[in-house]
Amino acid sequence: NLYDLGGYYNKDEGLLEYELSAIPKSGAHTSKYFSMAYSEDSLMGDDLVTDCYVTSDGKVKVGSSYNLGQSNEINDEFKNSLHSIQNYYSNGVVVCRWRSHRNRSLEGRHFDLKRNYHILLAMGDLADDKGTKQYHEWKLASHTPVNMAQVGAISVSDPLYLVRIHGSFMVIAWVGTVSLAIVFARYYKQTWVPSTLCGVKIWFAFHRGLMVTSVTLMIIAQICIFYYIGEYRIGWHQIFGTLAFTLALLNPIGALLRPHPDAPNRWLFNWGHWFLGNLAHIAAIVAIFLSTKLPLADLPRQFLWTVITFVVFNVVVHLILQFQTFCAQNRKTHDIAMQDMSGSHDDHNMGADTPGTGFRRSGSPKTRITSVWSPPDSFTSDIVIRATIVGTKDTFWTDQDTRVVRFSNGRVATD
Repeated sequence: NLYDLGGYYNKDEGLLEYELSAIPKSGAHTSKYFSMAYSEDSLMGDDLVTDCYVTSDGKVKVGSSYNLGQSNEINDEFKNSLHSIQNYYSNGVVVCRWRSHRNRSLEGRHFDLKRNYHILLAMGDLADDKGTKQYHEWKLASHTPVNMAQVGAISVSDPLYLVRIHGSFMVIAWVGTVSLAIVFARYYKQTWVPSTLCGVKIWFAFHRGLMVTSVTLMIIAQICIFYYIGEYRIGWHQIFGTLAFTLALLNPIGALLRPHPDAPNRWLFNWGHWFLGNLAHIAAIVAIFLSTKLPLADLPRQFLWTVITFVVFNVVVHLILQFQTFCAQNRKTHDIAMQDMSGSHDDHNMGADTPGTGFRRSGSPKTRITSVWSPPDSFTSDIVIRATIVGTKDTFWTDQDTRVVRFSNGRVATD
């Protein structure tokens, strides 16, 4: 929406004359208001407001109202001090011209309109054709106080950057870092098992780092949008977004209080962490979809298809990794004899990468594990694992019965 606002002082009549023009994106057939206000600061509250609005039947009118805190009230006393000159809608442009007395008062508040004031501009939907306004969708404020009776440019601040930060950070968090954190936790627990990063297993280091980054982005995004709006507004986007944000805060807190891996009630944490994490992710994606309907977001149509593409890609990645894991764990080879047969499925009890590690590492240094049918004569077991370390040309055999490891260079060791 484009605004053009001008004013000058008529000394002979002691009146200020204004002209406000705006271009509504949705056209004049929808009930819209375009308002300007005189304010002691750049924030909403105790402000003298003049409204140029388009009714549902396409008529353009001028009205007056007052910002009482974060709410707006129509005031007949102010309205009577306005003198409408010309109001019309033509070629997609709404134009309002009016005159006003220099001095105006309301409930003990005195406004001398030849003084310098911050100028506030706002746009939104009408609740009815009488001029009752819904919460604004867009607003601007002058950086410094200005005098509308003097010629000069007005420098304005665009707080919509806070909305953009909110949306960008939420998309980066839920589409990017959270999605990666889930993949690491779900499919990489038995990858890079012997190695650690910052004192913990590599998958957990990535998972924790990504989740800390995600929650930090979410908190910054929430601060930005609450500072811009100034209150909590009910809507489906807000409901799903609040649910996702709340669960995103609760899940790390639960992780800090998790029981020891060997604790009998550990399974409760595992299922709870999995459920809350997935519920939060789904709620966040729904909230992102719903944001495409918000006028304040003003998102292009391509954004919706971008989100749809991500959802499809995310599902495909999970299906591929799940299918690969299933195939790797169910291969009819003898390498399954190397697994811990104690019945425990906790990753802390397993000391080697699970099948499919090479695929998951996707280009990182690999160890290729193969089974052989003819063990060396020095082994008594029928089940032998042969491994070749790529890049070193070193090969070793492991006898599952005696736990003896023989390297191709002649070195012998026990695990």
